[in-house]
Amino acid sequence: MARTGHLAGGADKAAVLDTFVLGNYAFLILDVYLAHLVNRFRHGAEWIPVGFSAAAVLVLAPALVLRLRGRGPSFAHHAGLVVGYASVAVGLAGVLYHLDSQFFSQWTVRSLVYTAPFAAPVAYAGLGFLLLVNRMVPSRDVEWGQWVVFFALGGFVGNFGLALCDHAMNGFFHATEWLPVFASAMAIGFLGVALVEQHEGFFRVSVAVLALQVVVGVVGFYLHLVADINGLSSSLFENFIHGAPVFAPLLFVDLACLAMIGLWDMRSQGASERGGNVPLADVGDDGVEPTLPSGEPHAPRRGRKPWITSVPSRSGERLHHRVPRQCRSTPPATLARRRLPAGRGPPGPPQELVWSRLGRKEM
Repeated sequence: MARTGHLAGGADKAAVLDTFVLGNYAFLILDVYLAHLVNRFRHGAEWIPVGFSAAAVLVLAPALVLRLRGRGPSFAHHAGLVVGYASVAVGLAGVLYHLDSQFFSQWTVRSLVYTAPFAAPVAYAGLGFLLLVNRMVPSRDVEWGQWVVFFALGGFVGNFGLALCDHAMNGFFHATEWLPVFASAMAIGFLGVALVEQHEGFFRVSVAVLALQVVVGVVGFYLHLVADINGLSSSLFENFIHGAPVFAPLLFVDLACLAMIGLWDMRSQGASERGGNVPLADVGDDGVEPTLPSGEPHAPRRGRKPWITSVPSRSGERLHHRVPRQCRSTPPATLARRRLPAGRGPPGPPQELVWSRLGRKEM
């Protein structure tokens, strides 16, 4: 499977991520509106995130449609950049405004718990960074999926703080209020390891952890909904405004979907590398690609531990490449060598390949 800008099934990765961001901005219009109804929009600045979310939807929706139709790629690119930078600014300003409500005047843990949820505006910064990454990092690169997982990890860090502070307001009266705290901490740990560990078995465990986040989010949504329906006020609307935030647990589902996009891409890119799609001597200095005696390029077999080959460059530095275990029985002298096409490497006399295992040179 060669490296492409598509997920399994042929979906355009960049378009999928843009659709995810667009859906989040649309949902934030309602979510932020209900959240700021608690004080009836006492400060005029509380309308900024609502208006910005609506404007982002109006800009990104036509840009996405044009992108899917193969038209106006420049408009989609620049629209995403503008919305992305503005979203980061709105998010960071929102964090400062929320902390300024109590924390900056008292500097206590109590004021941090009972202040406006300081981590909530970070969602705008996260969405903005996703838009920027989607335009600055090619979707066919391995780094694209790693950035997506990284921002999903950051989202779970914010979710951990939200769950901890919100449920600390009533002293974790119900034992089930600890579940989102533990679930967020678990997601943080596994996604952090997933950025450096791409083993197939760990990928499956990570998918199971993300599935657990979806379950926690759905169960939390149900518990918050029931708590609001049975609230103290006779008005159901007032219970939804001043009671448990009914949409907050759905952030677990949202972040799990985002992390799954990144993990799936990292898995696909890892399979591409194991399949030998990238020539081993592409970065070599002699322009020569090693092949098997049959004339076929080396392709690592799945599940085999790779070896290391080093190619001396003109500067004396050795450039290491991962090659399959099957090369162990093939002495360097008997390896068939073929010249790469013009432009694939700098001119120069072929150098002798030096084989080593796990970095130990065998001269």
